[in-house]
Amino acid sequence: MTITLFLVAAVLVFLLSNYLVLLVGFGPLVTFCAAISLLLLAIALYDVRARSRLLYGIVELPLDS
Repeated sequence: MTITLFLVAAVLVFLLSNYLVLLVGFGPLVTFCAAISLLLLAIALYDVRARSRLLYGIVELPLDS
């Protein structure tokens, strides 16, 4: 769920910054770097969460009925 939110945020930032580029005049390279950085942040947070689950032995087991 978290990685999905960050991916959506990356797309929204990319689209919004492209709109701002038309108004202000910054290069599209800036918007591309912003979107890539958010994507990398999402991957990093997902990786940290997965590693912490392995580190502390947190395993999601199905409930027995």
